[in-house]
Amino acid sequence: MQGAEIKISLLGLKELEKGLLELPEKLRKEAVYSALRQASDIVKKDAQDRIPVRVKEFESTEKSKYCHPPGTLKSKGLSSYPSKLFNKYVIEYVIATNKKYGWYGLWVERGHLRVAKKTGRPGRVIGWVNAKPFLRPALQSKAAEAIDKMASVIKEWIGRYKLNAIRS
Repeated sequence: MQGAEIKISLLGLKELEKGLLELPEKLRKEAVYSALRQASDIVKKDAQDRIPVRVKEFESTEKSKYCHPPGTLKSKGLSSYPSKLFNKYVIEYVIATNKKYGWYGLWVERGHLRVAKKTGRPGRVIGWVNAKPFLRPALQSKAAEAIDKMASVIKEWIGRYKLNAIRS
């Protein structure tokens, strides 16, 4: 089962594309990764703010029932990293719930079945837990800001390279 994830990709923006093509390939890649990392941090922070936290008091006797105390998904459950899929023309940055602390993030994002464990017949569906999306709304609300951040970081890289090229 995959965790909840969002991918941010840079497509279009013709002026920046022209400026990027003037950069050496290594600097071009660094500029795009830097821009995507900073843009994904904006969306990730908003997603972390939106993650719901269980309000029921967490007692020490519940440690066997719940593997993580309330707030774990919010504080440690999200990661952002470059996509491992290599493509010469598309560079992606992924915001996803991590395996160690956020494995249940997909359940929170999309909702899930409640299944009986000890009472009655084990494995019997006893209800549904409604979805409490946090990644999708974060991307929808911060997409424009993330794109603006990508554009400004790439412009900064292009300006820095041109300035260094003029000096040498």
